[in-house]
Amino acid sequence: MKNTTIDITEVIEKQAPNRTVVMLLALSFLIMLCDGYDLQAIAFASPTIIASWGIEKASFGFIFSAGLLGVMLGGFLFGYLADRIGRRPAFLLGTFIFSAFTLAAVLATNVTELAALRFFAGLGIGGITPICFALNVEYVPKRFHASVVGFVMIGYVIGISVGGLFAAWLVPVFGWQVLFYIGGFAPLVLLPLLAIALPESIKYLVLAGRGADTIARIVNAIDPSAHANAQTRFVLEAEEDRAKVGGWKDSVKSLFSGRLSRITPVLWLAFIANSVTVFFLASWIPVLTVGTGRPATLAAIGLTLFSAGGAFGGLFSSRLIDRFGVGAMGAVPLLAAVFVVAVGSMALSDTAFLSMLFIVGFFVLGGHVGLMGSMGLFYANANRANGVGWAISIGKLGSIIGPAIAGILIAADASISTLFIVAAAPLLVAGAGVVALGRLQKASDLERAAMPAGPVADPLVS
Repeated sequence: MKNTTIDITEVIEKQAPNRTVVMLLALSFLIMLCDGYDLQAIAFASPTIIASWGIEKASFGFIFSAGLLGVMLGGFLFGYLADRIGRRPAFLLGTFIFSAFTLAAVLATNVTELAALRFFAGLGIGGITPICFALNVEYVPKRFHASVVGFVMIGYVIGISVGGLFAAWLVPVFGWQVLFYIGGFAPLVLLPLLAIALPESIKYLVLAGRGADTIARIVNAIDPSAHANAQTRFVLEAEEDRAKVGGWKDSVKSLFSGRLSRITPVLWLAFIANSVTVFFLASWIPVLTVGTGRPATLAAIGLTLFSAGGAFGGLFSSRLIDRFGVGAMGAVPLLAAVFVVAVGSMALSDTAFLSMLFIVGFFVLGGHVGLMGSMGLFYANANRANGVGWAISIGKLGSIIGPAIAGILIAADASISTLFIVAAAPLLVAGAGVVALGRLQKASDLERAAMPAGPVADPLVS
């Protein structure tokens, strides 16, 4: 045996490109593509369902909000489960739940049934996101944390974009149900591959003190020169990170200890504000586009371009964070607000309208992806999935509020320009929150640099 003790943190930080991490990234990308598709399938289907069922547009606010409530609760539940029972089993369970209930939506015959099915699908949709983030962050060097989350989120955004194309091409031929057949079957097909190939978090296994054979196998796959085996002692750089969070109450308290007492509330506030705008637009762009007299096919293409802009913007924001810190993204929400107001206030041709939606997506959705990518930077291994899960779930308050506000304004016959001005307002709060997070991150980095070398606890959670 070459090594009697192996520092897992060092293995992760010094790794070369390897099959284990590439497979994890590929699987995460694909399942998040399905996740994004399934979340937004209801938005793409909404114009056709409204026409088919003969219901008021405003009634869809209830369906949107029910689904997003499920997403919010799913983040709480599965983030906690992932820190308790492991990332892998929680991820597989969440994938099965959102697949099954997305498929079941084809059976809905009224608003109440569809809202209930979207709620349960939302539990899985929201549940796998924090797990996916935590699992990927725990397998890559720190300098790539935001970028790897950004990459995985590109799958999510592409899923939204693909949904728009399917809505434009397939719904006129096969009806709205085809969107949910695709959204349900695709992740179910992937589920056996996930069960076989998805690794458990190596850092989670060390913290849990189990699976020595599994840890050794993963270490050797990442670094063949390690020659690890079941008798090898596996440690993390910060021994105190081995401390386990107790029950539900302790898991929540850990998110507000030390510097997290300031970071967590600011992160939540910024994410809530940003989510109001993101889901205001993502849920209602198809309906609002049709309301301007444009055809439903153009509405689907518009949301697709909004999402495509978000994919490029997400890559930009994530790299910006990894290179310069969270604060470097402070101007992104402010620029987003300017373009959101502009798209609702200007008389635009169809081509110009679609181009503006791409730009809006770059800053609004791209900034959202960047903010999500920053979450894992603030939490340690013991509570990362829970911390990210709570942040995303609390942020879903914004995703419920946004579509609901839009529904109320539409029911009151508010003008298009008013709708977009209201959608832009929360971005000012998000921008201020991002700037504050940047300052808090710098303060944490300075304190960490001043600490003596050795196996000490992360100052964010000590």
